[in-house]
Amino acid sequence: MVRLANRSPLRADVLAIVMSVPSGRVTTLGTLAAALGVHERRIASILAGLDPSEFQTVPWHRVVQNGGAIGRHARRMDQVYRLREEGVTLSAAGIVQDLAGRLSPYRASAPGVARSAGPTPSEPPHSARRARGSKTAPKSTI
Repeated sequence: MVRLANRSPLRADVLAIVMSVPSGRVTTLGTLAAALGVHERRIASILAGLDPSEFQTVPWHRVVQNGGAIGRHARRMDQVYRLREEGVTLSAAGIVQDLAGRLSPYRASAPGVARSAGPTPSEPPHSARRARGSKTAPKSTI
């Protein structure tokens, strides 16, 4: 059994959910962020900060970006290798094929995981944010 370091309750919740993702399935940063009511960057930071023993025992490689892409990070090739070993098909660019069929739904019953009401009120919904490279921004209500 993996000892989930109690550096913070959020970290313990993230690791508990990630541990519940079965082999051959994936979840996304957005799914985790929505389930815990935090920004996706917090989830990515927690996973990037795993200690060496946790990288061997926690299935961090099953967390992908929202569109199914493997992120650009130091352990990218390790993540690609581990996912392929579990039977997850990836494109040459490192994108999970049949993402909808591979997604592992969030289970509120994961041990130790506090349920959240959703994204924090200070953040606009994803659809209201301006897309990178977009020439037009959403209309301001100020």
